[in-house]
Amino acid sequence: MKKKNIKRLVMIVSLLLVLAVTVLLLQEYVLMRSDHNRERIKAYYLEDPGTIDVVLIGSSEVYCDYSADLAYKEFGYTSYPYATQACTILNYKPMIKEVIRTQHPKLILVEINGTLYDDEHLEIEANARNIVDNMPLNENKRELVDTVATSDQVEYYMPIIKYHNIWNDFPRGLKWDYSVIASQLRGYNLLKGFKTKTDIHTPEGKVYREDEITNAAPIYPRAEAALYDLLDYCKDEKLDNIVFVRFPHLTVQRNHKRIERSNKVGEIIRDYGFDFVTFDSCDEGIGIDVMHDFYNIEHMNVYGMTKFTSYLGEYLQEHYGITPTALDEKHKAEWDECSAYFDAYLELVYDHYEQGILDEPSENFKHMWEMKQYYP
Repeated sequence: MKKKNIKRLVMIVSLLLVLAVTVLLLQEYVLMRSDHNRERIKAYYLEDPGTIDVVLIGSSEVYCDYSADLAYKEFGYTSYPYATQACTILNYKPMIKEVIRTQHPKLILVEINGTLYDDEHLEIEANARNIVDNMPLNENKRELVDTVATSDQVEYYMPIIKYHNIWNDFPRGLKWDYSVIASQLRGYNLLKGFKTKTDIHTPEGKVYREDEITNAAPIYPRAEAALYDLLDYCKDEKLDNIVFVRFPHLTVQRNHKRIERSNKVGEIIRDYGFDFVTFDSCDEGIGIDVMHDFYNIEHMNVYGMTKFTSYLGEYLQEHYGITPTALDEKHKAEWDECSAYFDAYLELVYDHYEQGILDEPSENFKHMWEMKQYYP
């Protein structure tokens, strides 16, 4: 009788283990939100601890306007955009804690666009899930869930509950996460989280320079509270390697209030004793062409990105002493491969543009096959 009970217990435990593994595999690769946010954040955690010199935190400006591969090629330092689409100030503190836990970088750049959203935007569930769904389970994730959860918190820890209805789209709607799987097999992401477009947006009417809008408008209440909480944390922890920045934007009549709120954010940050550097004016020093280098008023295209990455890399070297960390043979080979891939990416983009093709080359089967002809 005793042996029979033991056998039954072993069978039950084995069944539960199989069920748990199946659920985890489905949640990781099938029943989830498959997009560039997932690819970028998942790949961040593939980077070996202590190998990233500069981490950039923020929303879409961060991964559209800057390329870690290009910065490595031109300046030798390593970097990564720990950023997601429409990322808000509510996410920033746990994200900074994650960066410190995993990398201890020489510099953390925080792009402040996430502080400029209104309170309604801060409540949008997807803006939190872009990061929460892809963070590992730890105290920082729990803090973030406590801050942003707009529904049952269990769904934030078990996304399969949220996304199980994807089965209804079978088979066409199911997306195998090729880029995530490829990065995990390789051990790193070739584009290091970068994503932008080749479209060219031509603004209508006057494009304002930052120095033409000097007013400081209040930011929204919940964003302001979260900003003060973040700055208190940074001050209490004596984070002397954190710099707040504002990346370039096209400022026209319909969005010039953003600059006024940005001015207010800058005042608050500087009052706390932290650096706030704004590149919003797109001045001649950066070399950005406001008629050519953006794909909409908020984001630079691939042509603007190359200019701004070069400018920012030089700025970080001159003002913050960012120099390359000596890489061992393994990591140097990795970054050299990524740099070669990015060169091929740019050549493909430019060729496509000449052919009248507007797209978003990335790390997928189609584009990787096309890029092979550009490799040296």
